[in-house]
Amino acid sequence: KGVVPILAHPERYPELMAKTERLLKWRKEGLLLQCNAGSFVGRFGESAQRAAKLLLRNHLVDFIGSDAHRAVGRDTDMREGVQVIRELAGEAECRRICEENPQRVVAGERIEVEEILEIVREKKKGFWSRLFG
Repeated sequence: KGVVPILAHPERYPELMAKTERLLKWRKEGLLLQCNAGSFVGRFGESAQRAAKLLLRNHLVDFIGSDAHRAVGRDTDMREGVQVIRELAGEAECRRICEENPQRVVAGERIEVEEILEIVREKKKGFWSRLFG
């Protein structure tokens, strides 16, 4: 029907992040993902922060949002989150997520995504690599 779903804050759904094959299946069917800026700086907890960074490293973040649903409690200032995205993914990826893709949505244009076959997780560092790495 020409509608493209955008899933808001997937990093905050522990069940989904535990079964990322489901997320990749939906992605292959056209789902786009929007992470919250606050997740990148730990505003929604360490688990959401790790998940947001994992999605970013795997090129699965298409948009960034503020999650400011009301005038009290949360604001629309996303500068800290944008800075983390810039540091982790680089200027071009930050521009794609924060400027280009949102402009495409407003213009009714298609958003190109690369096909991801699996989510690559960082290996946990052992004692010796933490000590000498």
